Amino acid sequence: MAFVAGCALRICLIAQKNKKTNPRANACAENKQKNFFETKGDFGPMKTKGFTLVELLVVIAILAILATVSVVGYTSFLENAKNSNAQTELHQVETYIEADMLADGVFTISATERLYYNSTSKTVEYQTFANDTWTTVAAETDITTSIKAIADFADLKGTIKVTGNKLAYTRTEGGSATATID
Repeated sequence: MAFVAGCALRICLIAQKNKKTNPRANACAENKQKNFFETKGDFGPMKTKGFTLVELLVVIAILAILATVSVVGYTSFLENAKNSNAQTELHQVETYIEADMLADGVFTISATERLYYNSTSKTVEYQTFANDTWTTVAAETDITTSIKAIADFADLKGTIKVTGNKLAYTRTEGGSATATID
């Protein structure tokens, strides 16, 4: 810095000397002196260009916080959307089953399978037909393949289980829902 200041002072002195003899050198010397004193740093105010490291780190931290918040929000939004899709699909199955069961309490899936609404225990039982009788299979039964055999539900993407009077639907693409048959 001392070297630069010395050079600038020397230029000023030369300009002072030439001031009387050369007007062009006079203008040049004034210009150099003006620029030198405006940007000199240790000797006076300095014009800064760009950002400091601290400013950049603060901006990066703010952007990281915003990104984290938005990713969490987007993830929960996707999960809610998947559950909503599952609820819609299950509601269609439930409505179809209840409409068919309305008359006699039986939803016939195929010639050998049915859902039977037991009005005494208020449960839906999955029954199979063998040896000329309907037999209740189990308390919880996966009826996915049977439901998908119905043309309206061939494109279901998940599993449907019957437990008591509840239908539980879990989508393979994510999301789940339950419904009650009454």
